[in-house]
Amino acid sequence: MAGIRIAMLCAVIQAISAGSALAQATATAPPAQATAGAIVFVTPTDDGPELKGRMVSFGPETLTLLSKGQRTTLPMSRVQRIDLHDDSLKNGAIIGAAVYGGLTLIALGGDPELRSDPMFIPVILMQTGVGALLGTAIDALHRGRTPLYRRTTSSLSVAPARKGVAVGMSFRF
Repeated sequence: MAGIRIAMLCAVIQAISAGSALAQATATAPPAQATAGAIVFVTPTDDGPELKGRMVSFGPETLTLLSKGQRTTLPMSRVQRIDLHDDSLKNGAIIGAAVYGGLTLIALGGDPELRSDPMFIPVILMQTGVGALLGTAIDALHRGRTPLYRRTTSSLSVAPARKGVAVGMSFRF
């Protein structure tokens, strides 16, 4: 009887945690710090092609890349966005294992009868492994780009209106 309860609880845990695991793939990362030699993707402001290369230097005025064997220096006024290629699959495995293992432990650990079952530890370890595999698979589907720099623009416009003055403001990210 305890084996059936464990199996049912594991199935419920997997169904409930599927949304949490999928949400992990779209979470926004904190601003990254890049060093020379890091692989970056640069989106120019002039709708030109995206550049991929190794960063040589990154300063307030210019960005220097080594792309296709050529050194390219871009003024920051021509750079719309810089993304850092730094995602590994380890973080997905860790998050998936923690979610599945933790939920299994919470669900099964509250019942003293289930805690004394000889399959208690193997089931928790199995669910932790399943979580690690799912987390790794979801993370592999992720593009693996962390924003390093985004150009933001804002404008303020003032125009006459029928009565008084109209003020408008826009932001672009």
